[in-house]
Amino acid sequence: MIFHIIPSYLPDIGGAEIQLSRIVEKFEKNNLRFTILTRKSKSEKEEVYLENIKRFNRNILLFNFNVFLYLIKKRKEIKAIHVHSTTSIAYTSLLVGIILKKRVLIKITRIGKGSQVDFISRNKIKKLLLRFLLEKCNYTFINLTNESKLFLEEKIGVVKSVIIPNGIEVRNTINQKESSEYIKYIFTSRLIRRKKVYETVLSLIHNSDTKKIKILVCGGGESTEENKIRDLEEKYPDIVKFTGELTQKEVLNHLETSDFFVQNSFNEGLSKSFLESLRCNLIPIVGPSRFYYDLQKSYHIPIFFDSFLQYSDNEKKELLKRHEKLPMKILKENFDIELTVKKLKNEYQST
Repeated sequence: MIFHIIPSYLPDIGGAEIQLSRIVEKFEKNNLRFTILTRKSKSEKEEVYLENIKRFNRNILLFNFNVFLYLIKKRKEIKAIHVHSTTSIAYTSLLVGIILKKRVLIKITRIGKGSQVDFISRNKIKKLLLRFLLEKCNYTFINLTNESKLFLEEKIGVVKSVIIPNGIEVRNTINQKESSEYIKYIFTSRLIRRKKVYETVLSLIHNSDTKKIKILVCGGGESTEENKIRDLEEKYPDIVKFTGELTQKEVLNHLETSDFFVQNSFNEGLSKSFLESLRCNLIPIVGPSRFYYDLQKSYHIPIFFDSFLQYSDNEKKELLKRHEKLPMKILKENFDIELTVKKLKNEYQST
């Protein structure tokens, strides 16, 4: 049995949770046994009660203690421990792996300044303890991109790691966009400072013919960031629409009718929003990162926001026609969930 450990788990909220849901859905279809260990949610109404989900105390210390005891109790059933976090629960999982001689996989969900790996690297005690546990354990870090792998090596040191991108179910048909006089941009990220949504929306407005664009911002977040988007909506009512928090289905419906997906964050991992935009056949416009540079080099697609602003509106429409089938091609070749699960299964079976 594979024991997946994640600090919080509501399957339709958060990139890590949604990705884990996609993985275990494939496990169920292939009769692969798994258990998810997580904390209780804040609201009973939000709880997901399934036979293969075990919830423990919300207090992080008690959560670590509960998981430790539970894994010791289930030691004969453990094939591998897969931790979807680099917080304290990763340390606990490594300790269990050492004691029980079990394989431990640790997923790096995000990199860059302010990420958990960054915090560990700047704390001598945490870094030394992690290095000590890694020396004793049969482990592997799971990186989403080559950029993540290099960041991990830079901050923690040379460690055993592989690259296994997040995945998503690939559709067999390519969605055809409706012809429109407008170019439709969509943002589907959390409204937090790191995502730079306000600044990016403002740049789009200032560098476009405002009679030819529509900008949709989906998602909730920090009140200060939400208020800034509301101010833009009030100032540019014919251009900007702010939906607030939406269900997954509602977001996908909006993606289906948009042209460009915009994600100009300070730093990013491999977000669910990015994958969903590809599945809806949107051309992604993103901030600079090594991962996206590699993607541009492989597929010759103009995806960087600062460069994209230099195109006229007519040239942007030409881009839509020229790269009409490219997003789906990128998805099939790199981010099919079947490929993700296959690679994970190989790692679970490694010694």
